[in-house]
Amino acid sequence: MTKKEAAKELGVSERAINRYVRGGKLTVDYRKNSQNSYEGVYKPYEVATLKEQFEKSPPLKLRPVKTLGRPKKAEALTRPDSDKELASSAVNALVKLAESAINTGGKVALESKLTLTLNDAVEFCSGYSRGYLLESIKAGKLKAIKRRGWVIKRADLDDWVKKG
Repeated sequence: MTKKEAAKELGVSERAINRYVRGGKLTVDYRKNSQNSYEGVYKPYEVATLKEQFEKSPPLKLRPVKTLGRPKKAEALTRPDSDKELASSAVNALVKLAESAINTGGKVALESKLTLTLNDAVEFCSGYSRGYLLESIKAGKLKAIKRRGWVIKRADLDDWVKKG
């Protein structure tokens, strides 16, 4: 079975077949074709086994996540009840993403960023000046990485603020 046939059988792209080979889910053998070049051949029983695995466990679906504020606990992944539910939730997620991009001018809210620049940190911690944050970084009290500018992990900034 060729790569194209395997992809059609599984209902995925040819690039996905390459990922399955790299991941060890499929094996590929090479044979010479009529043009005297090598062509990948996939074992039909492996493709059928993989297809059965796909049918037994449908893809995971993410629950919607609020964009503002920090979540208290990570939300669990759930399995979709049907293809229609999966499609409608995906469409709803895309619509919300597009609306938030339009409303914010394409900028990401500070509350949802995992890393902050020094200027973002000053804006986020309105009680501290840029100079004070910079002094704390240089003194080793606030963890940060120097890239093009200072980059601070949101969790490190929260811990530093709590320590006061």
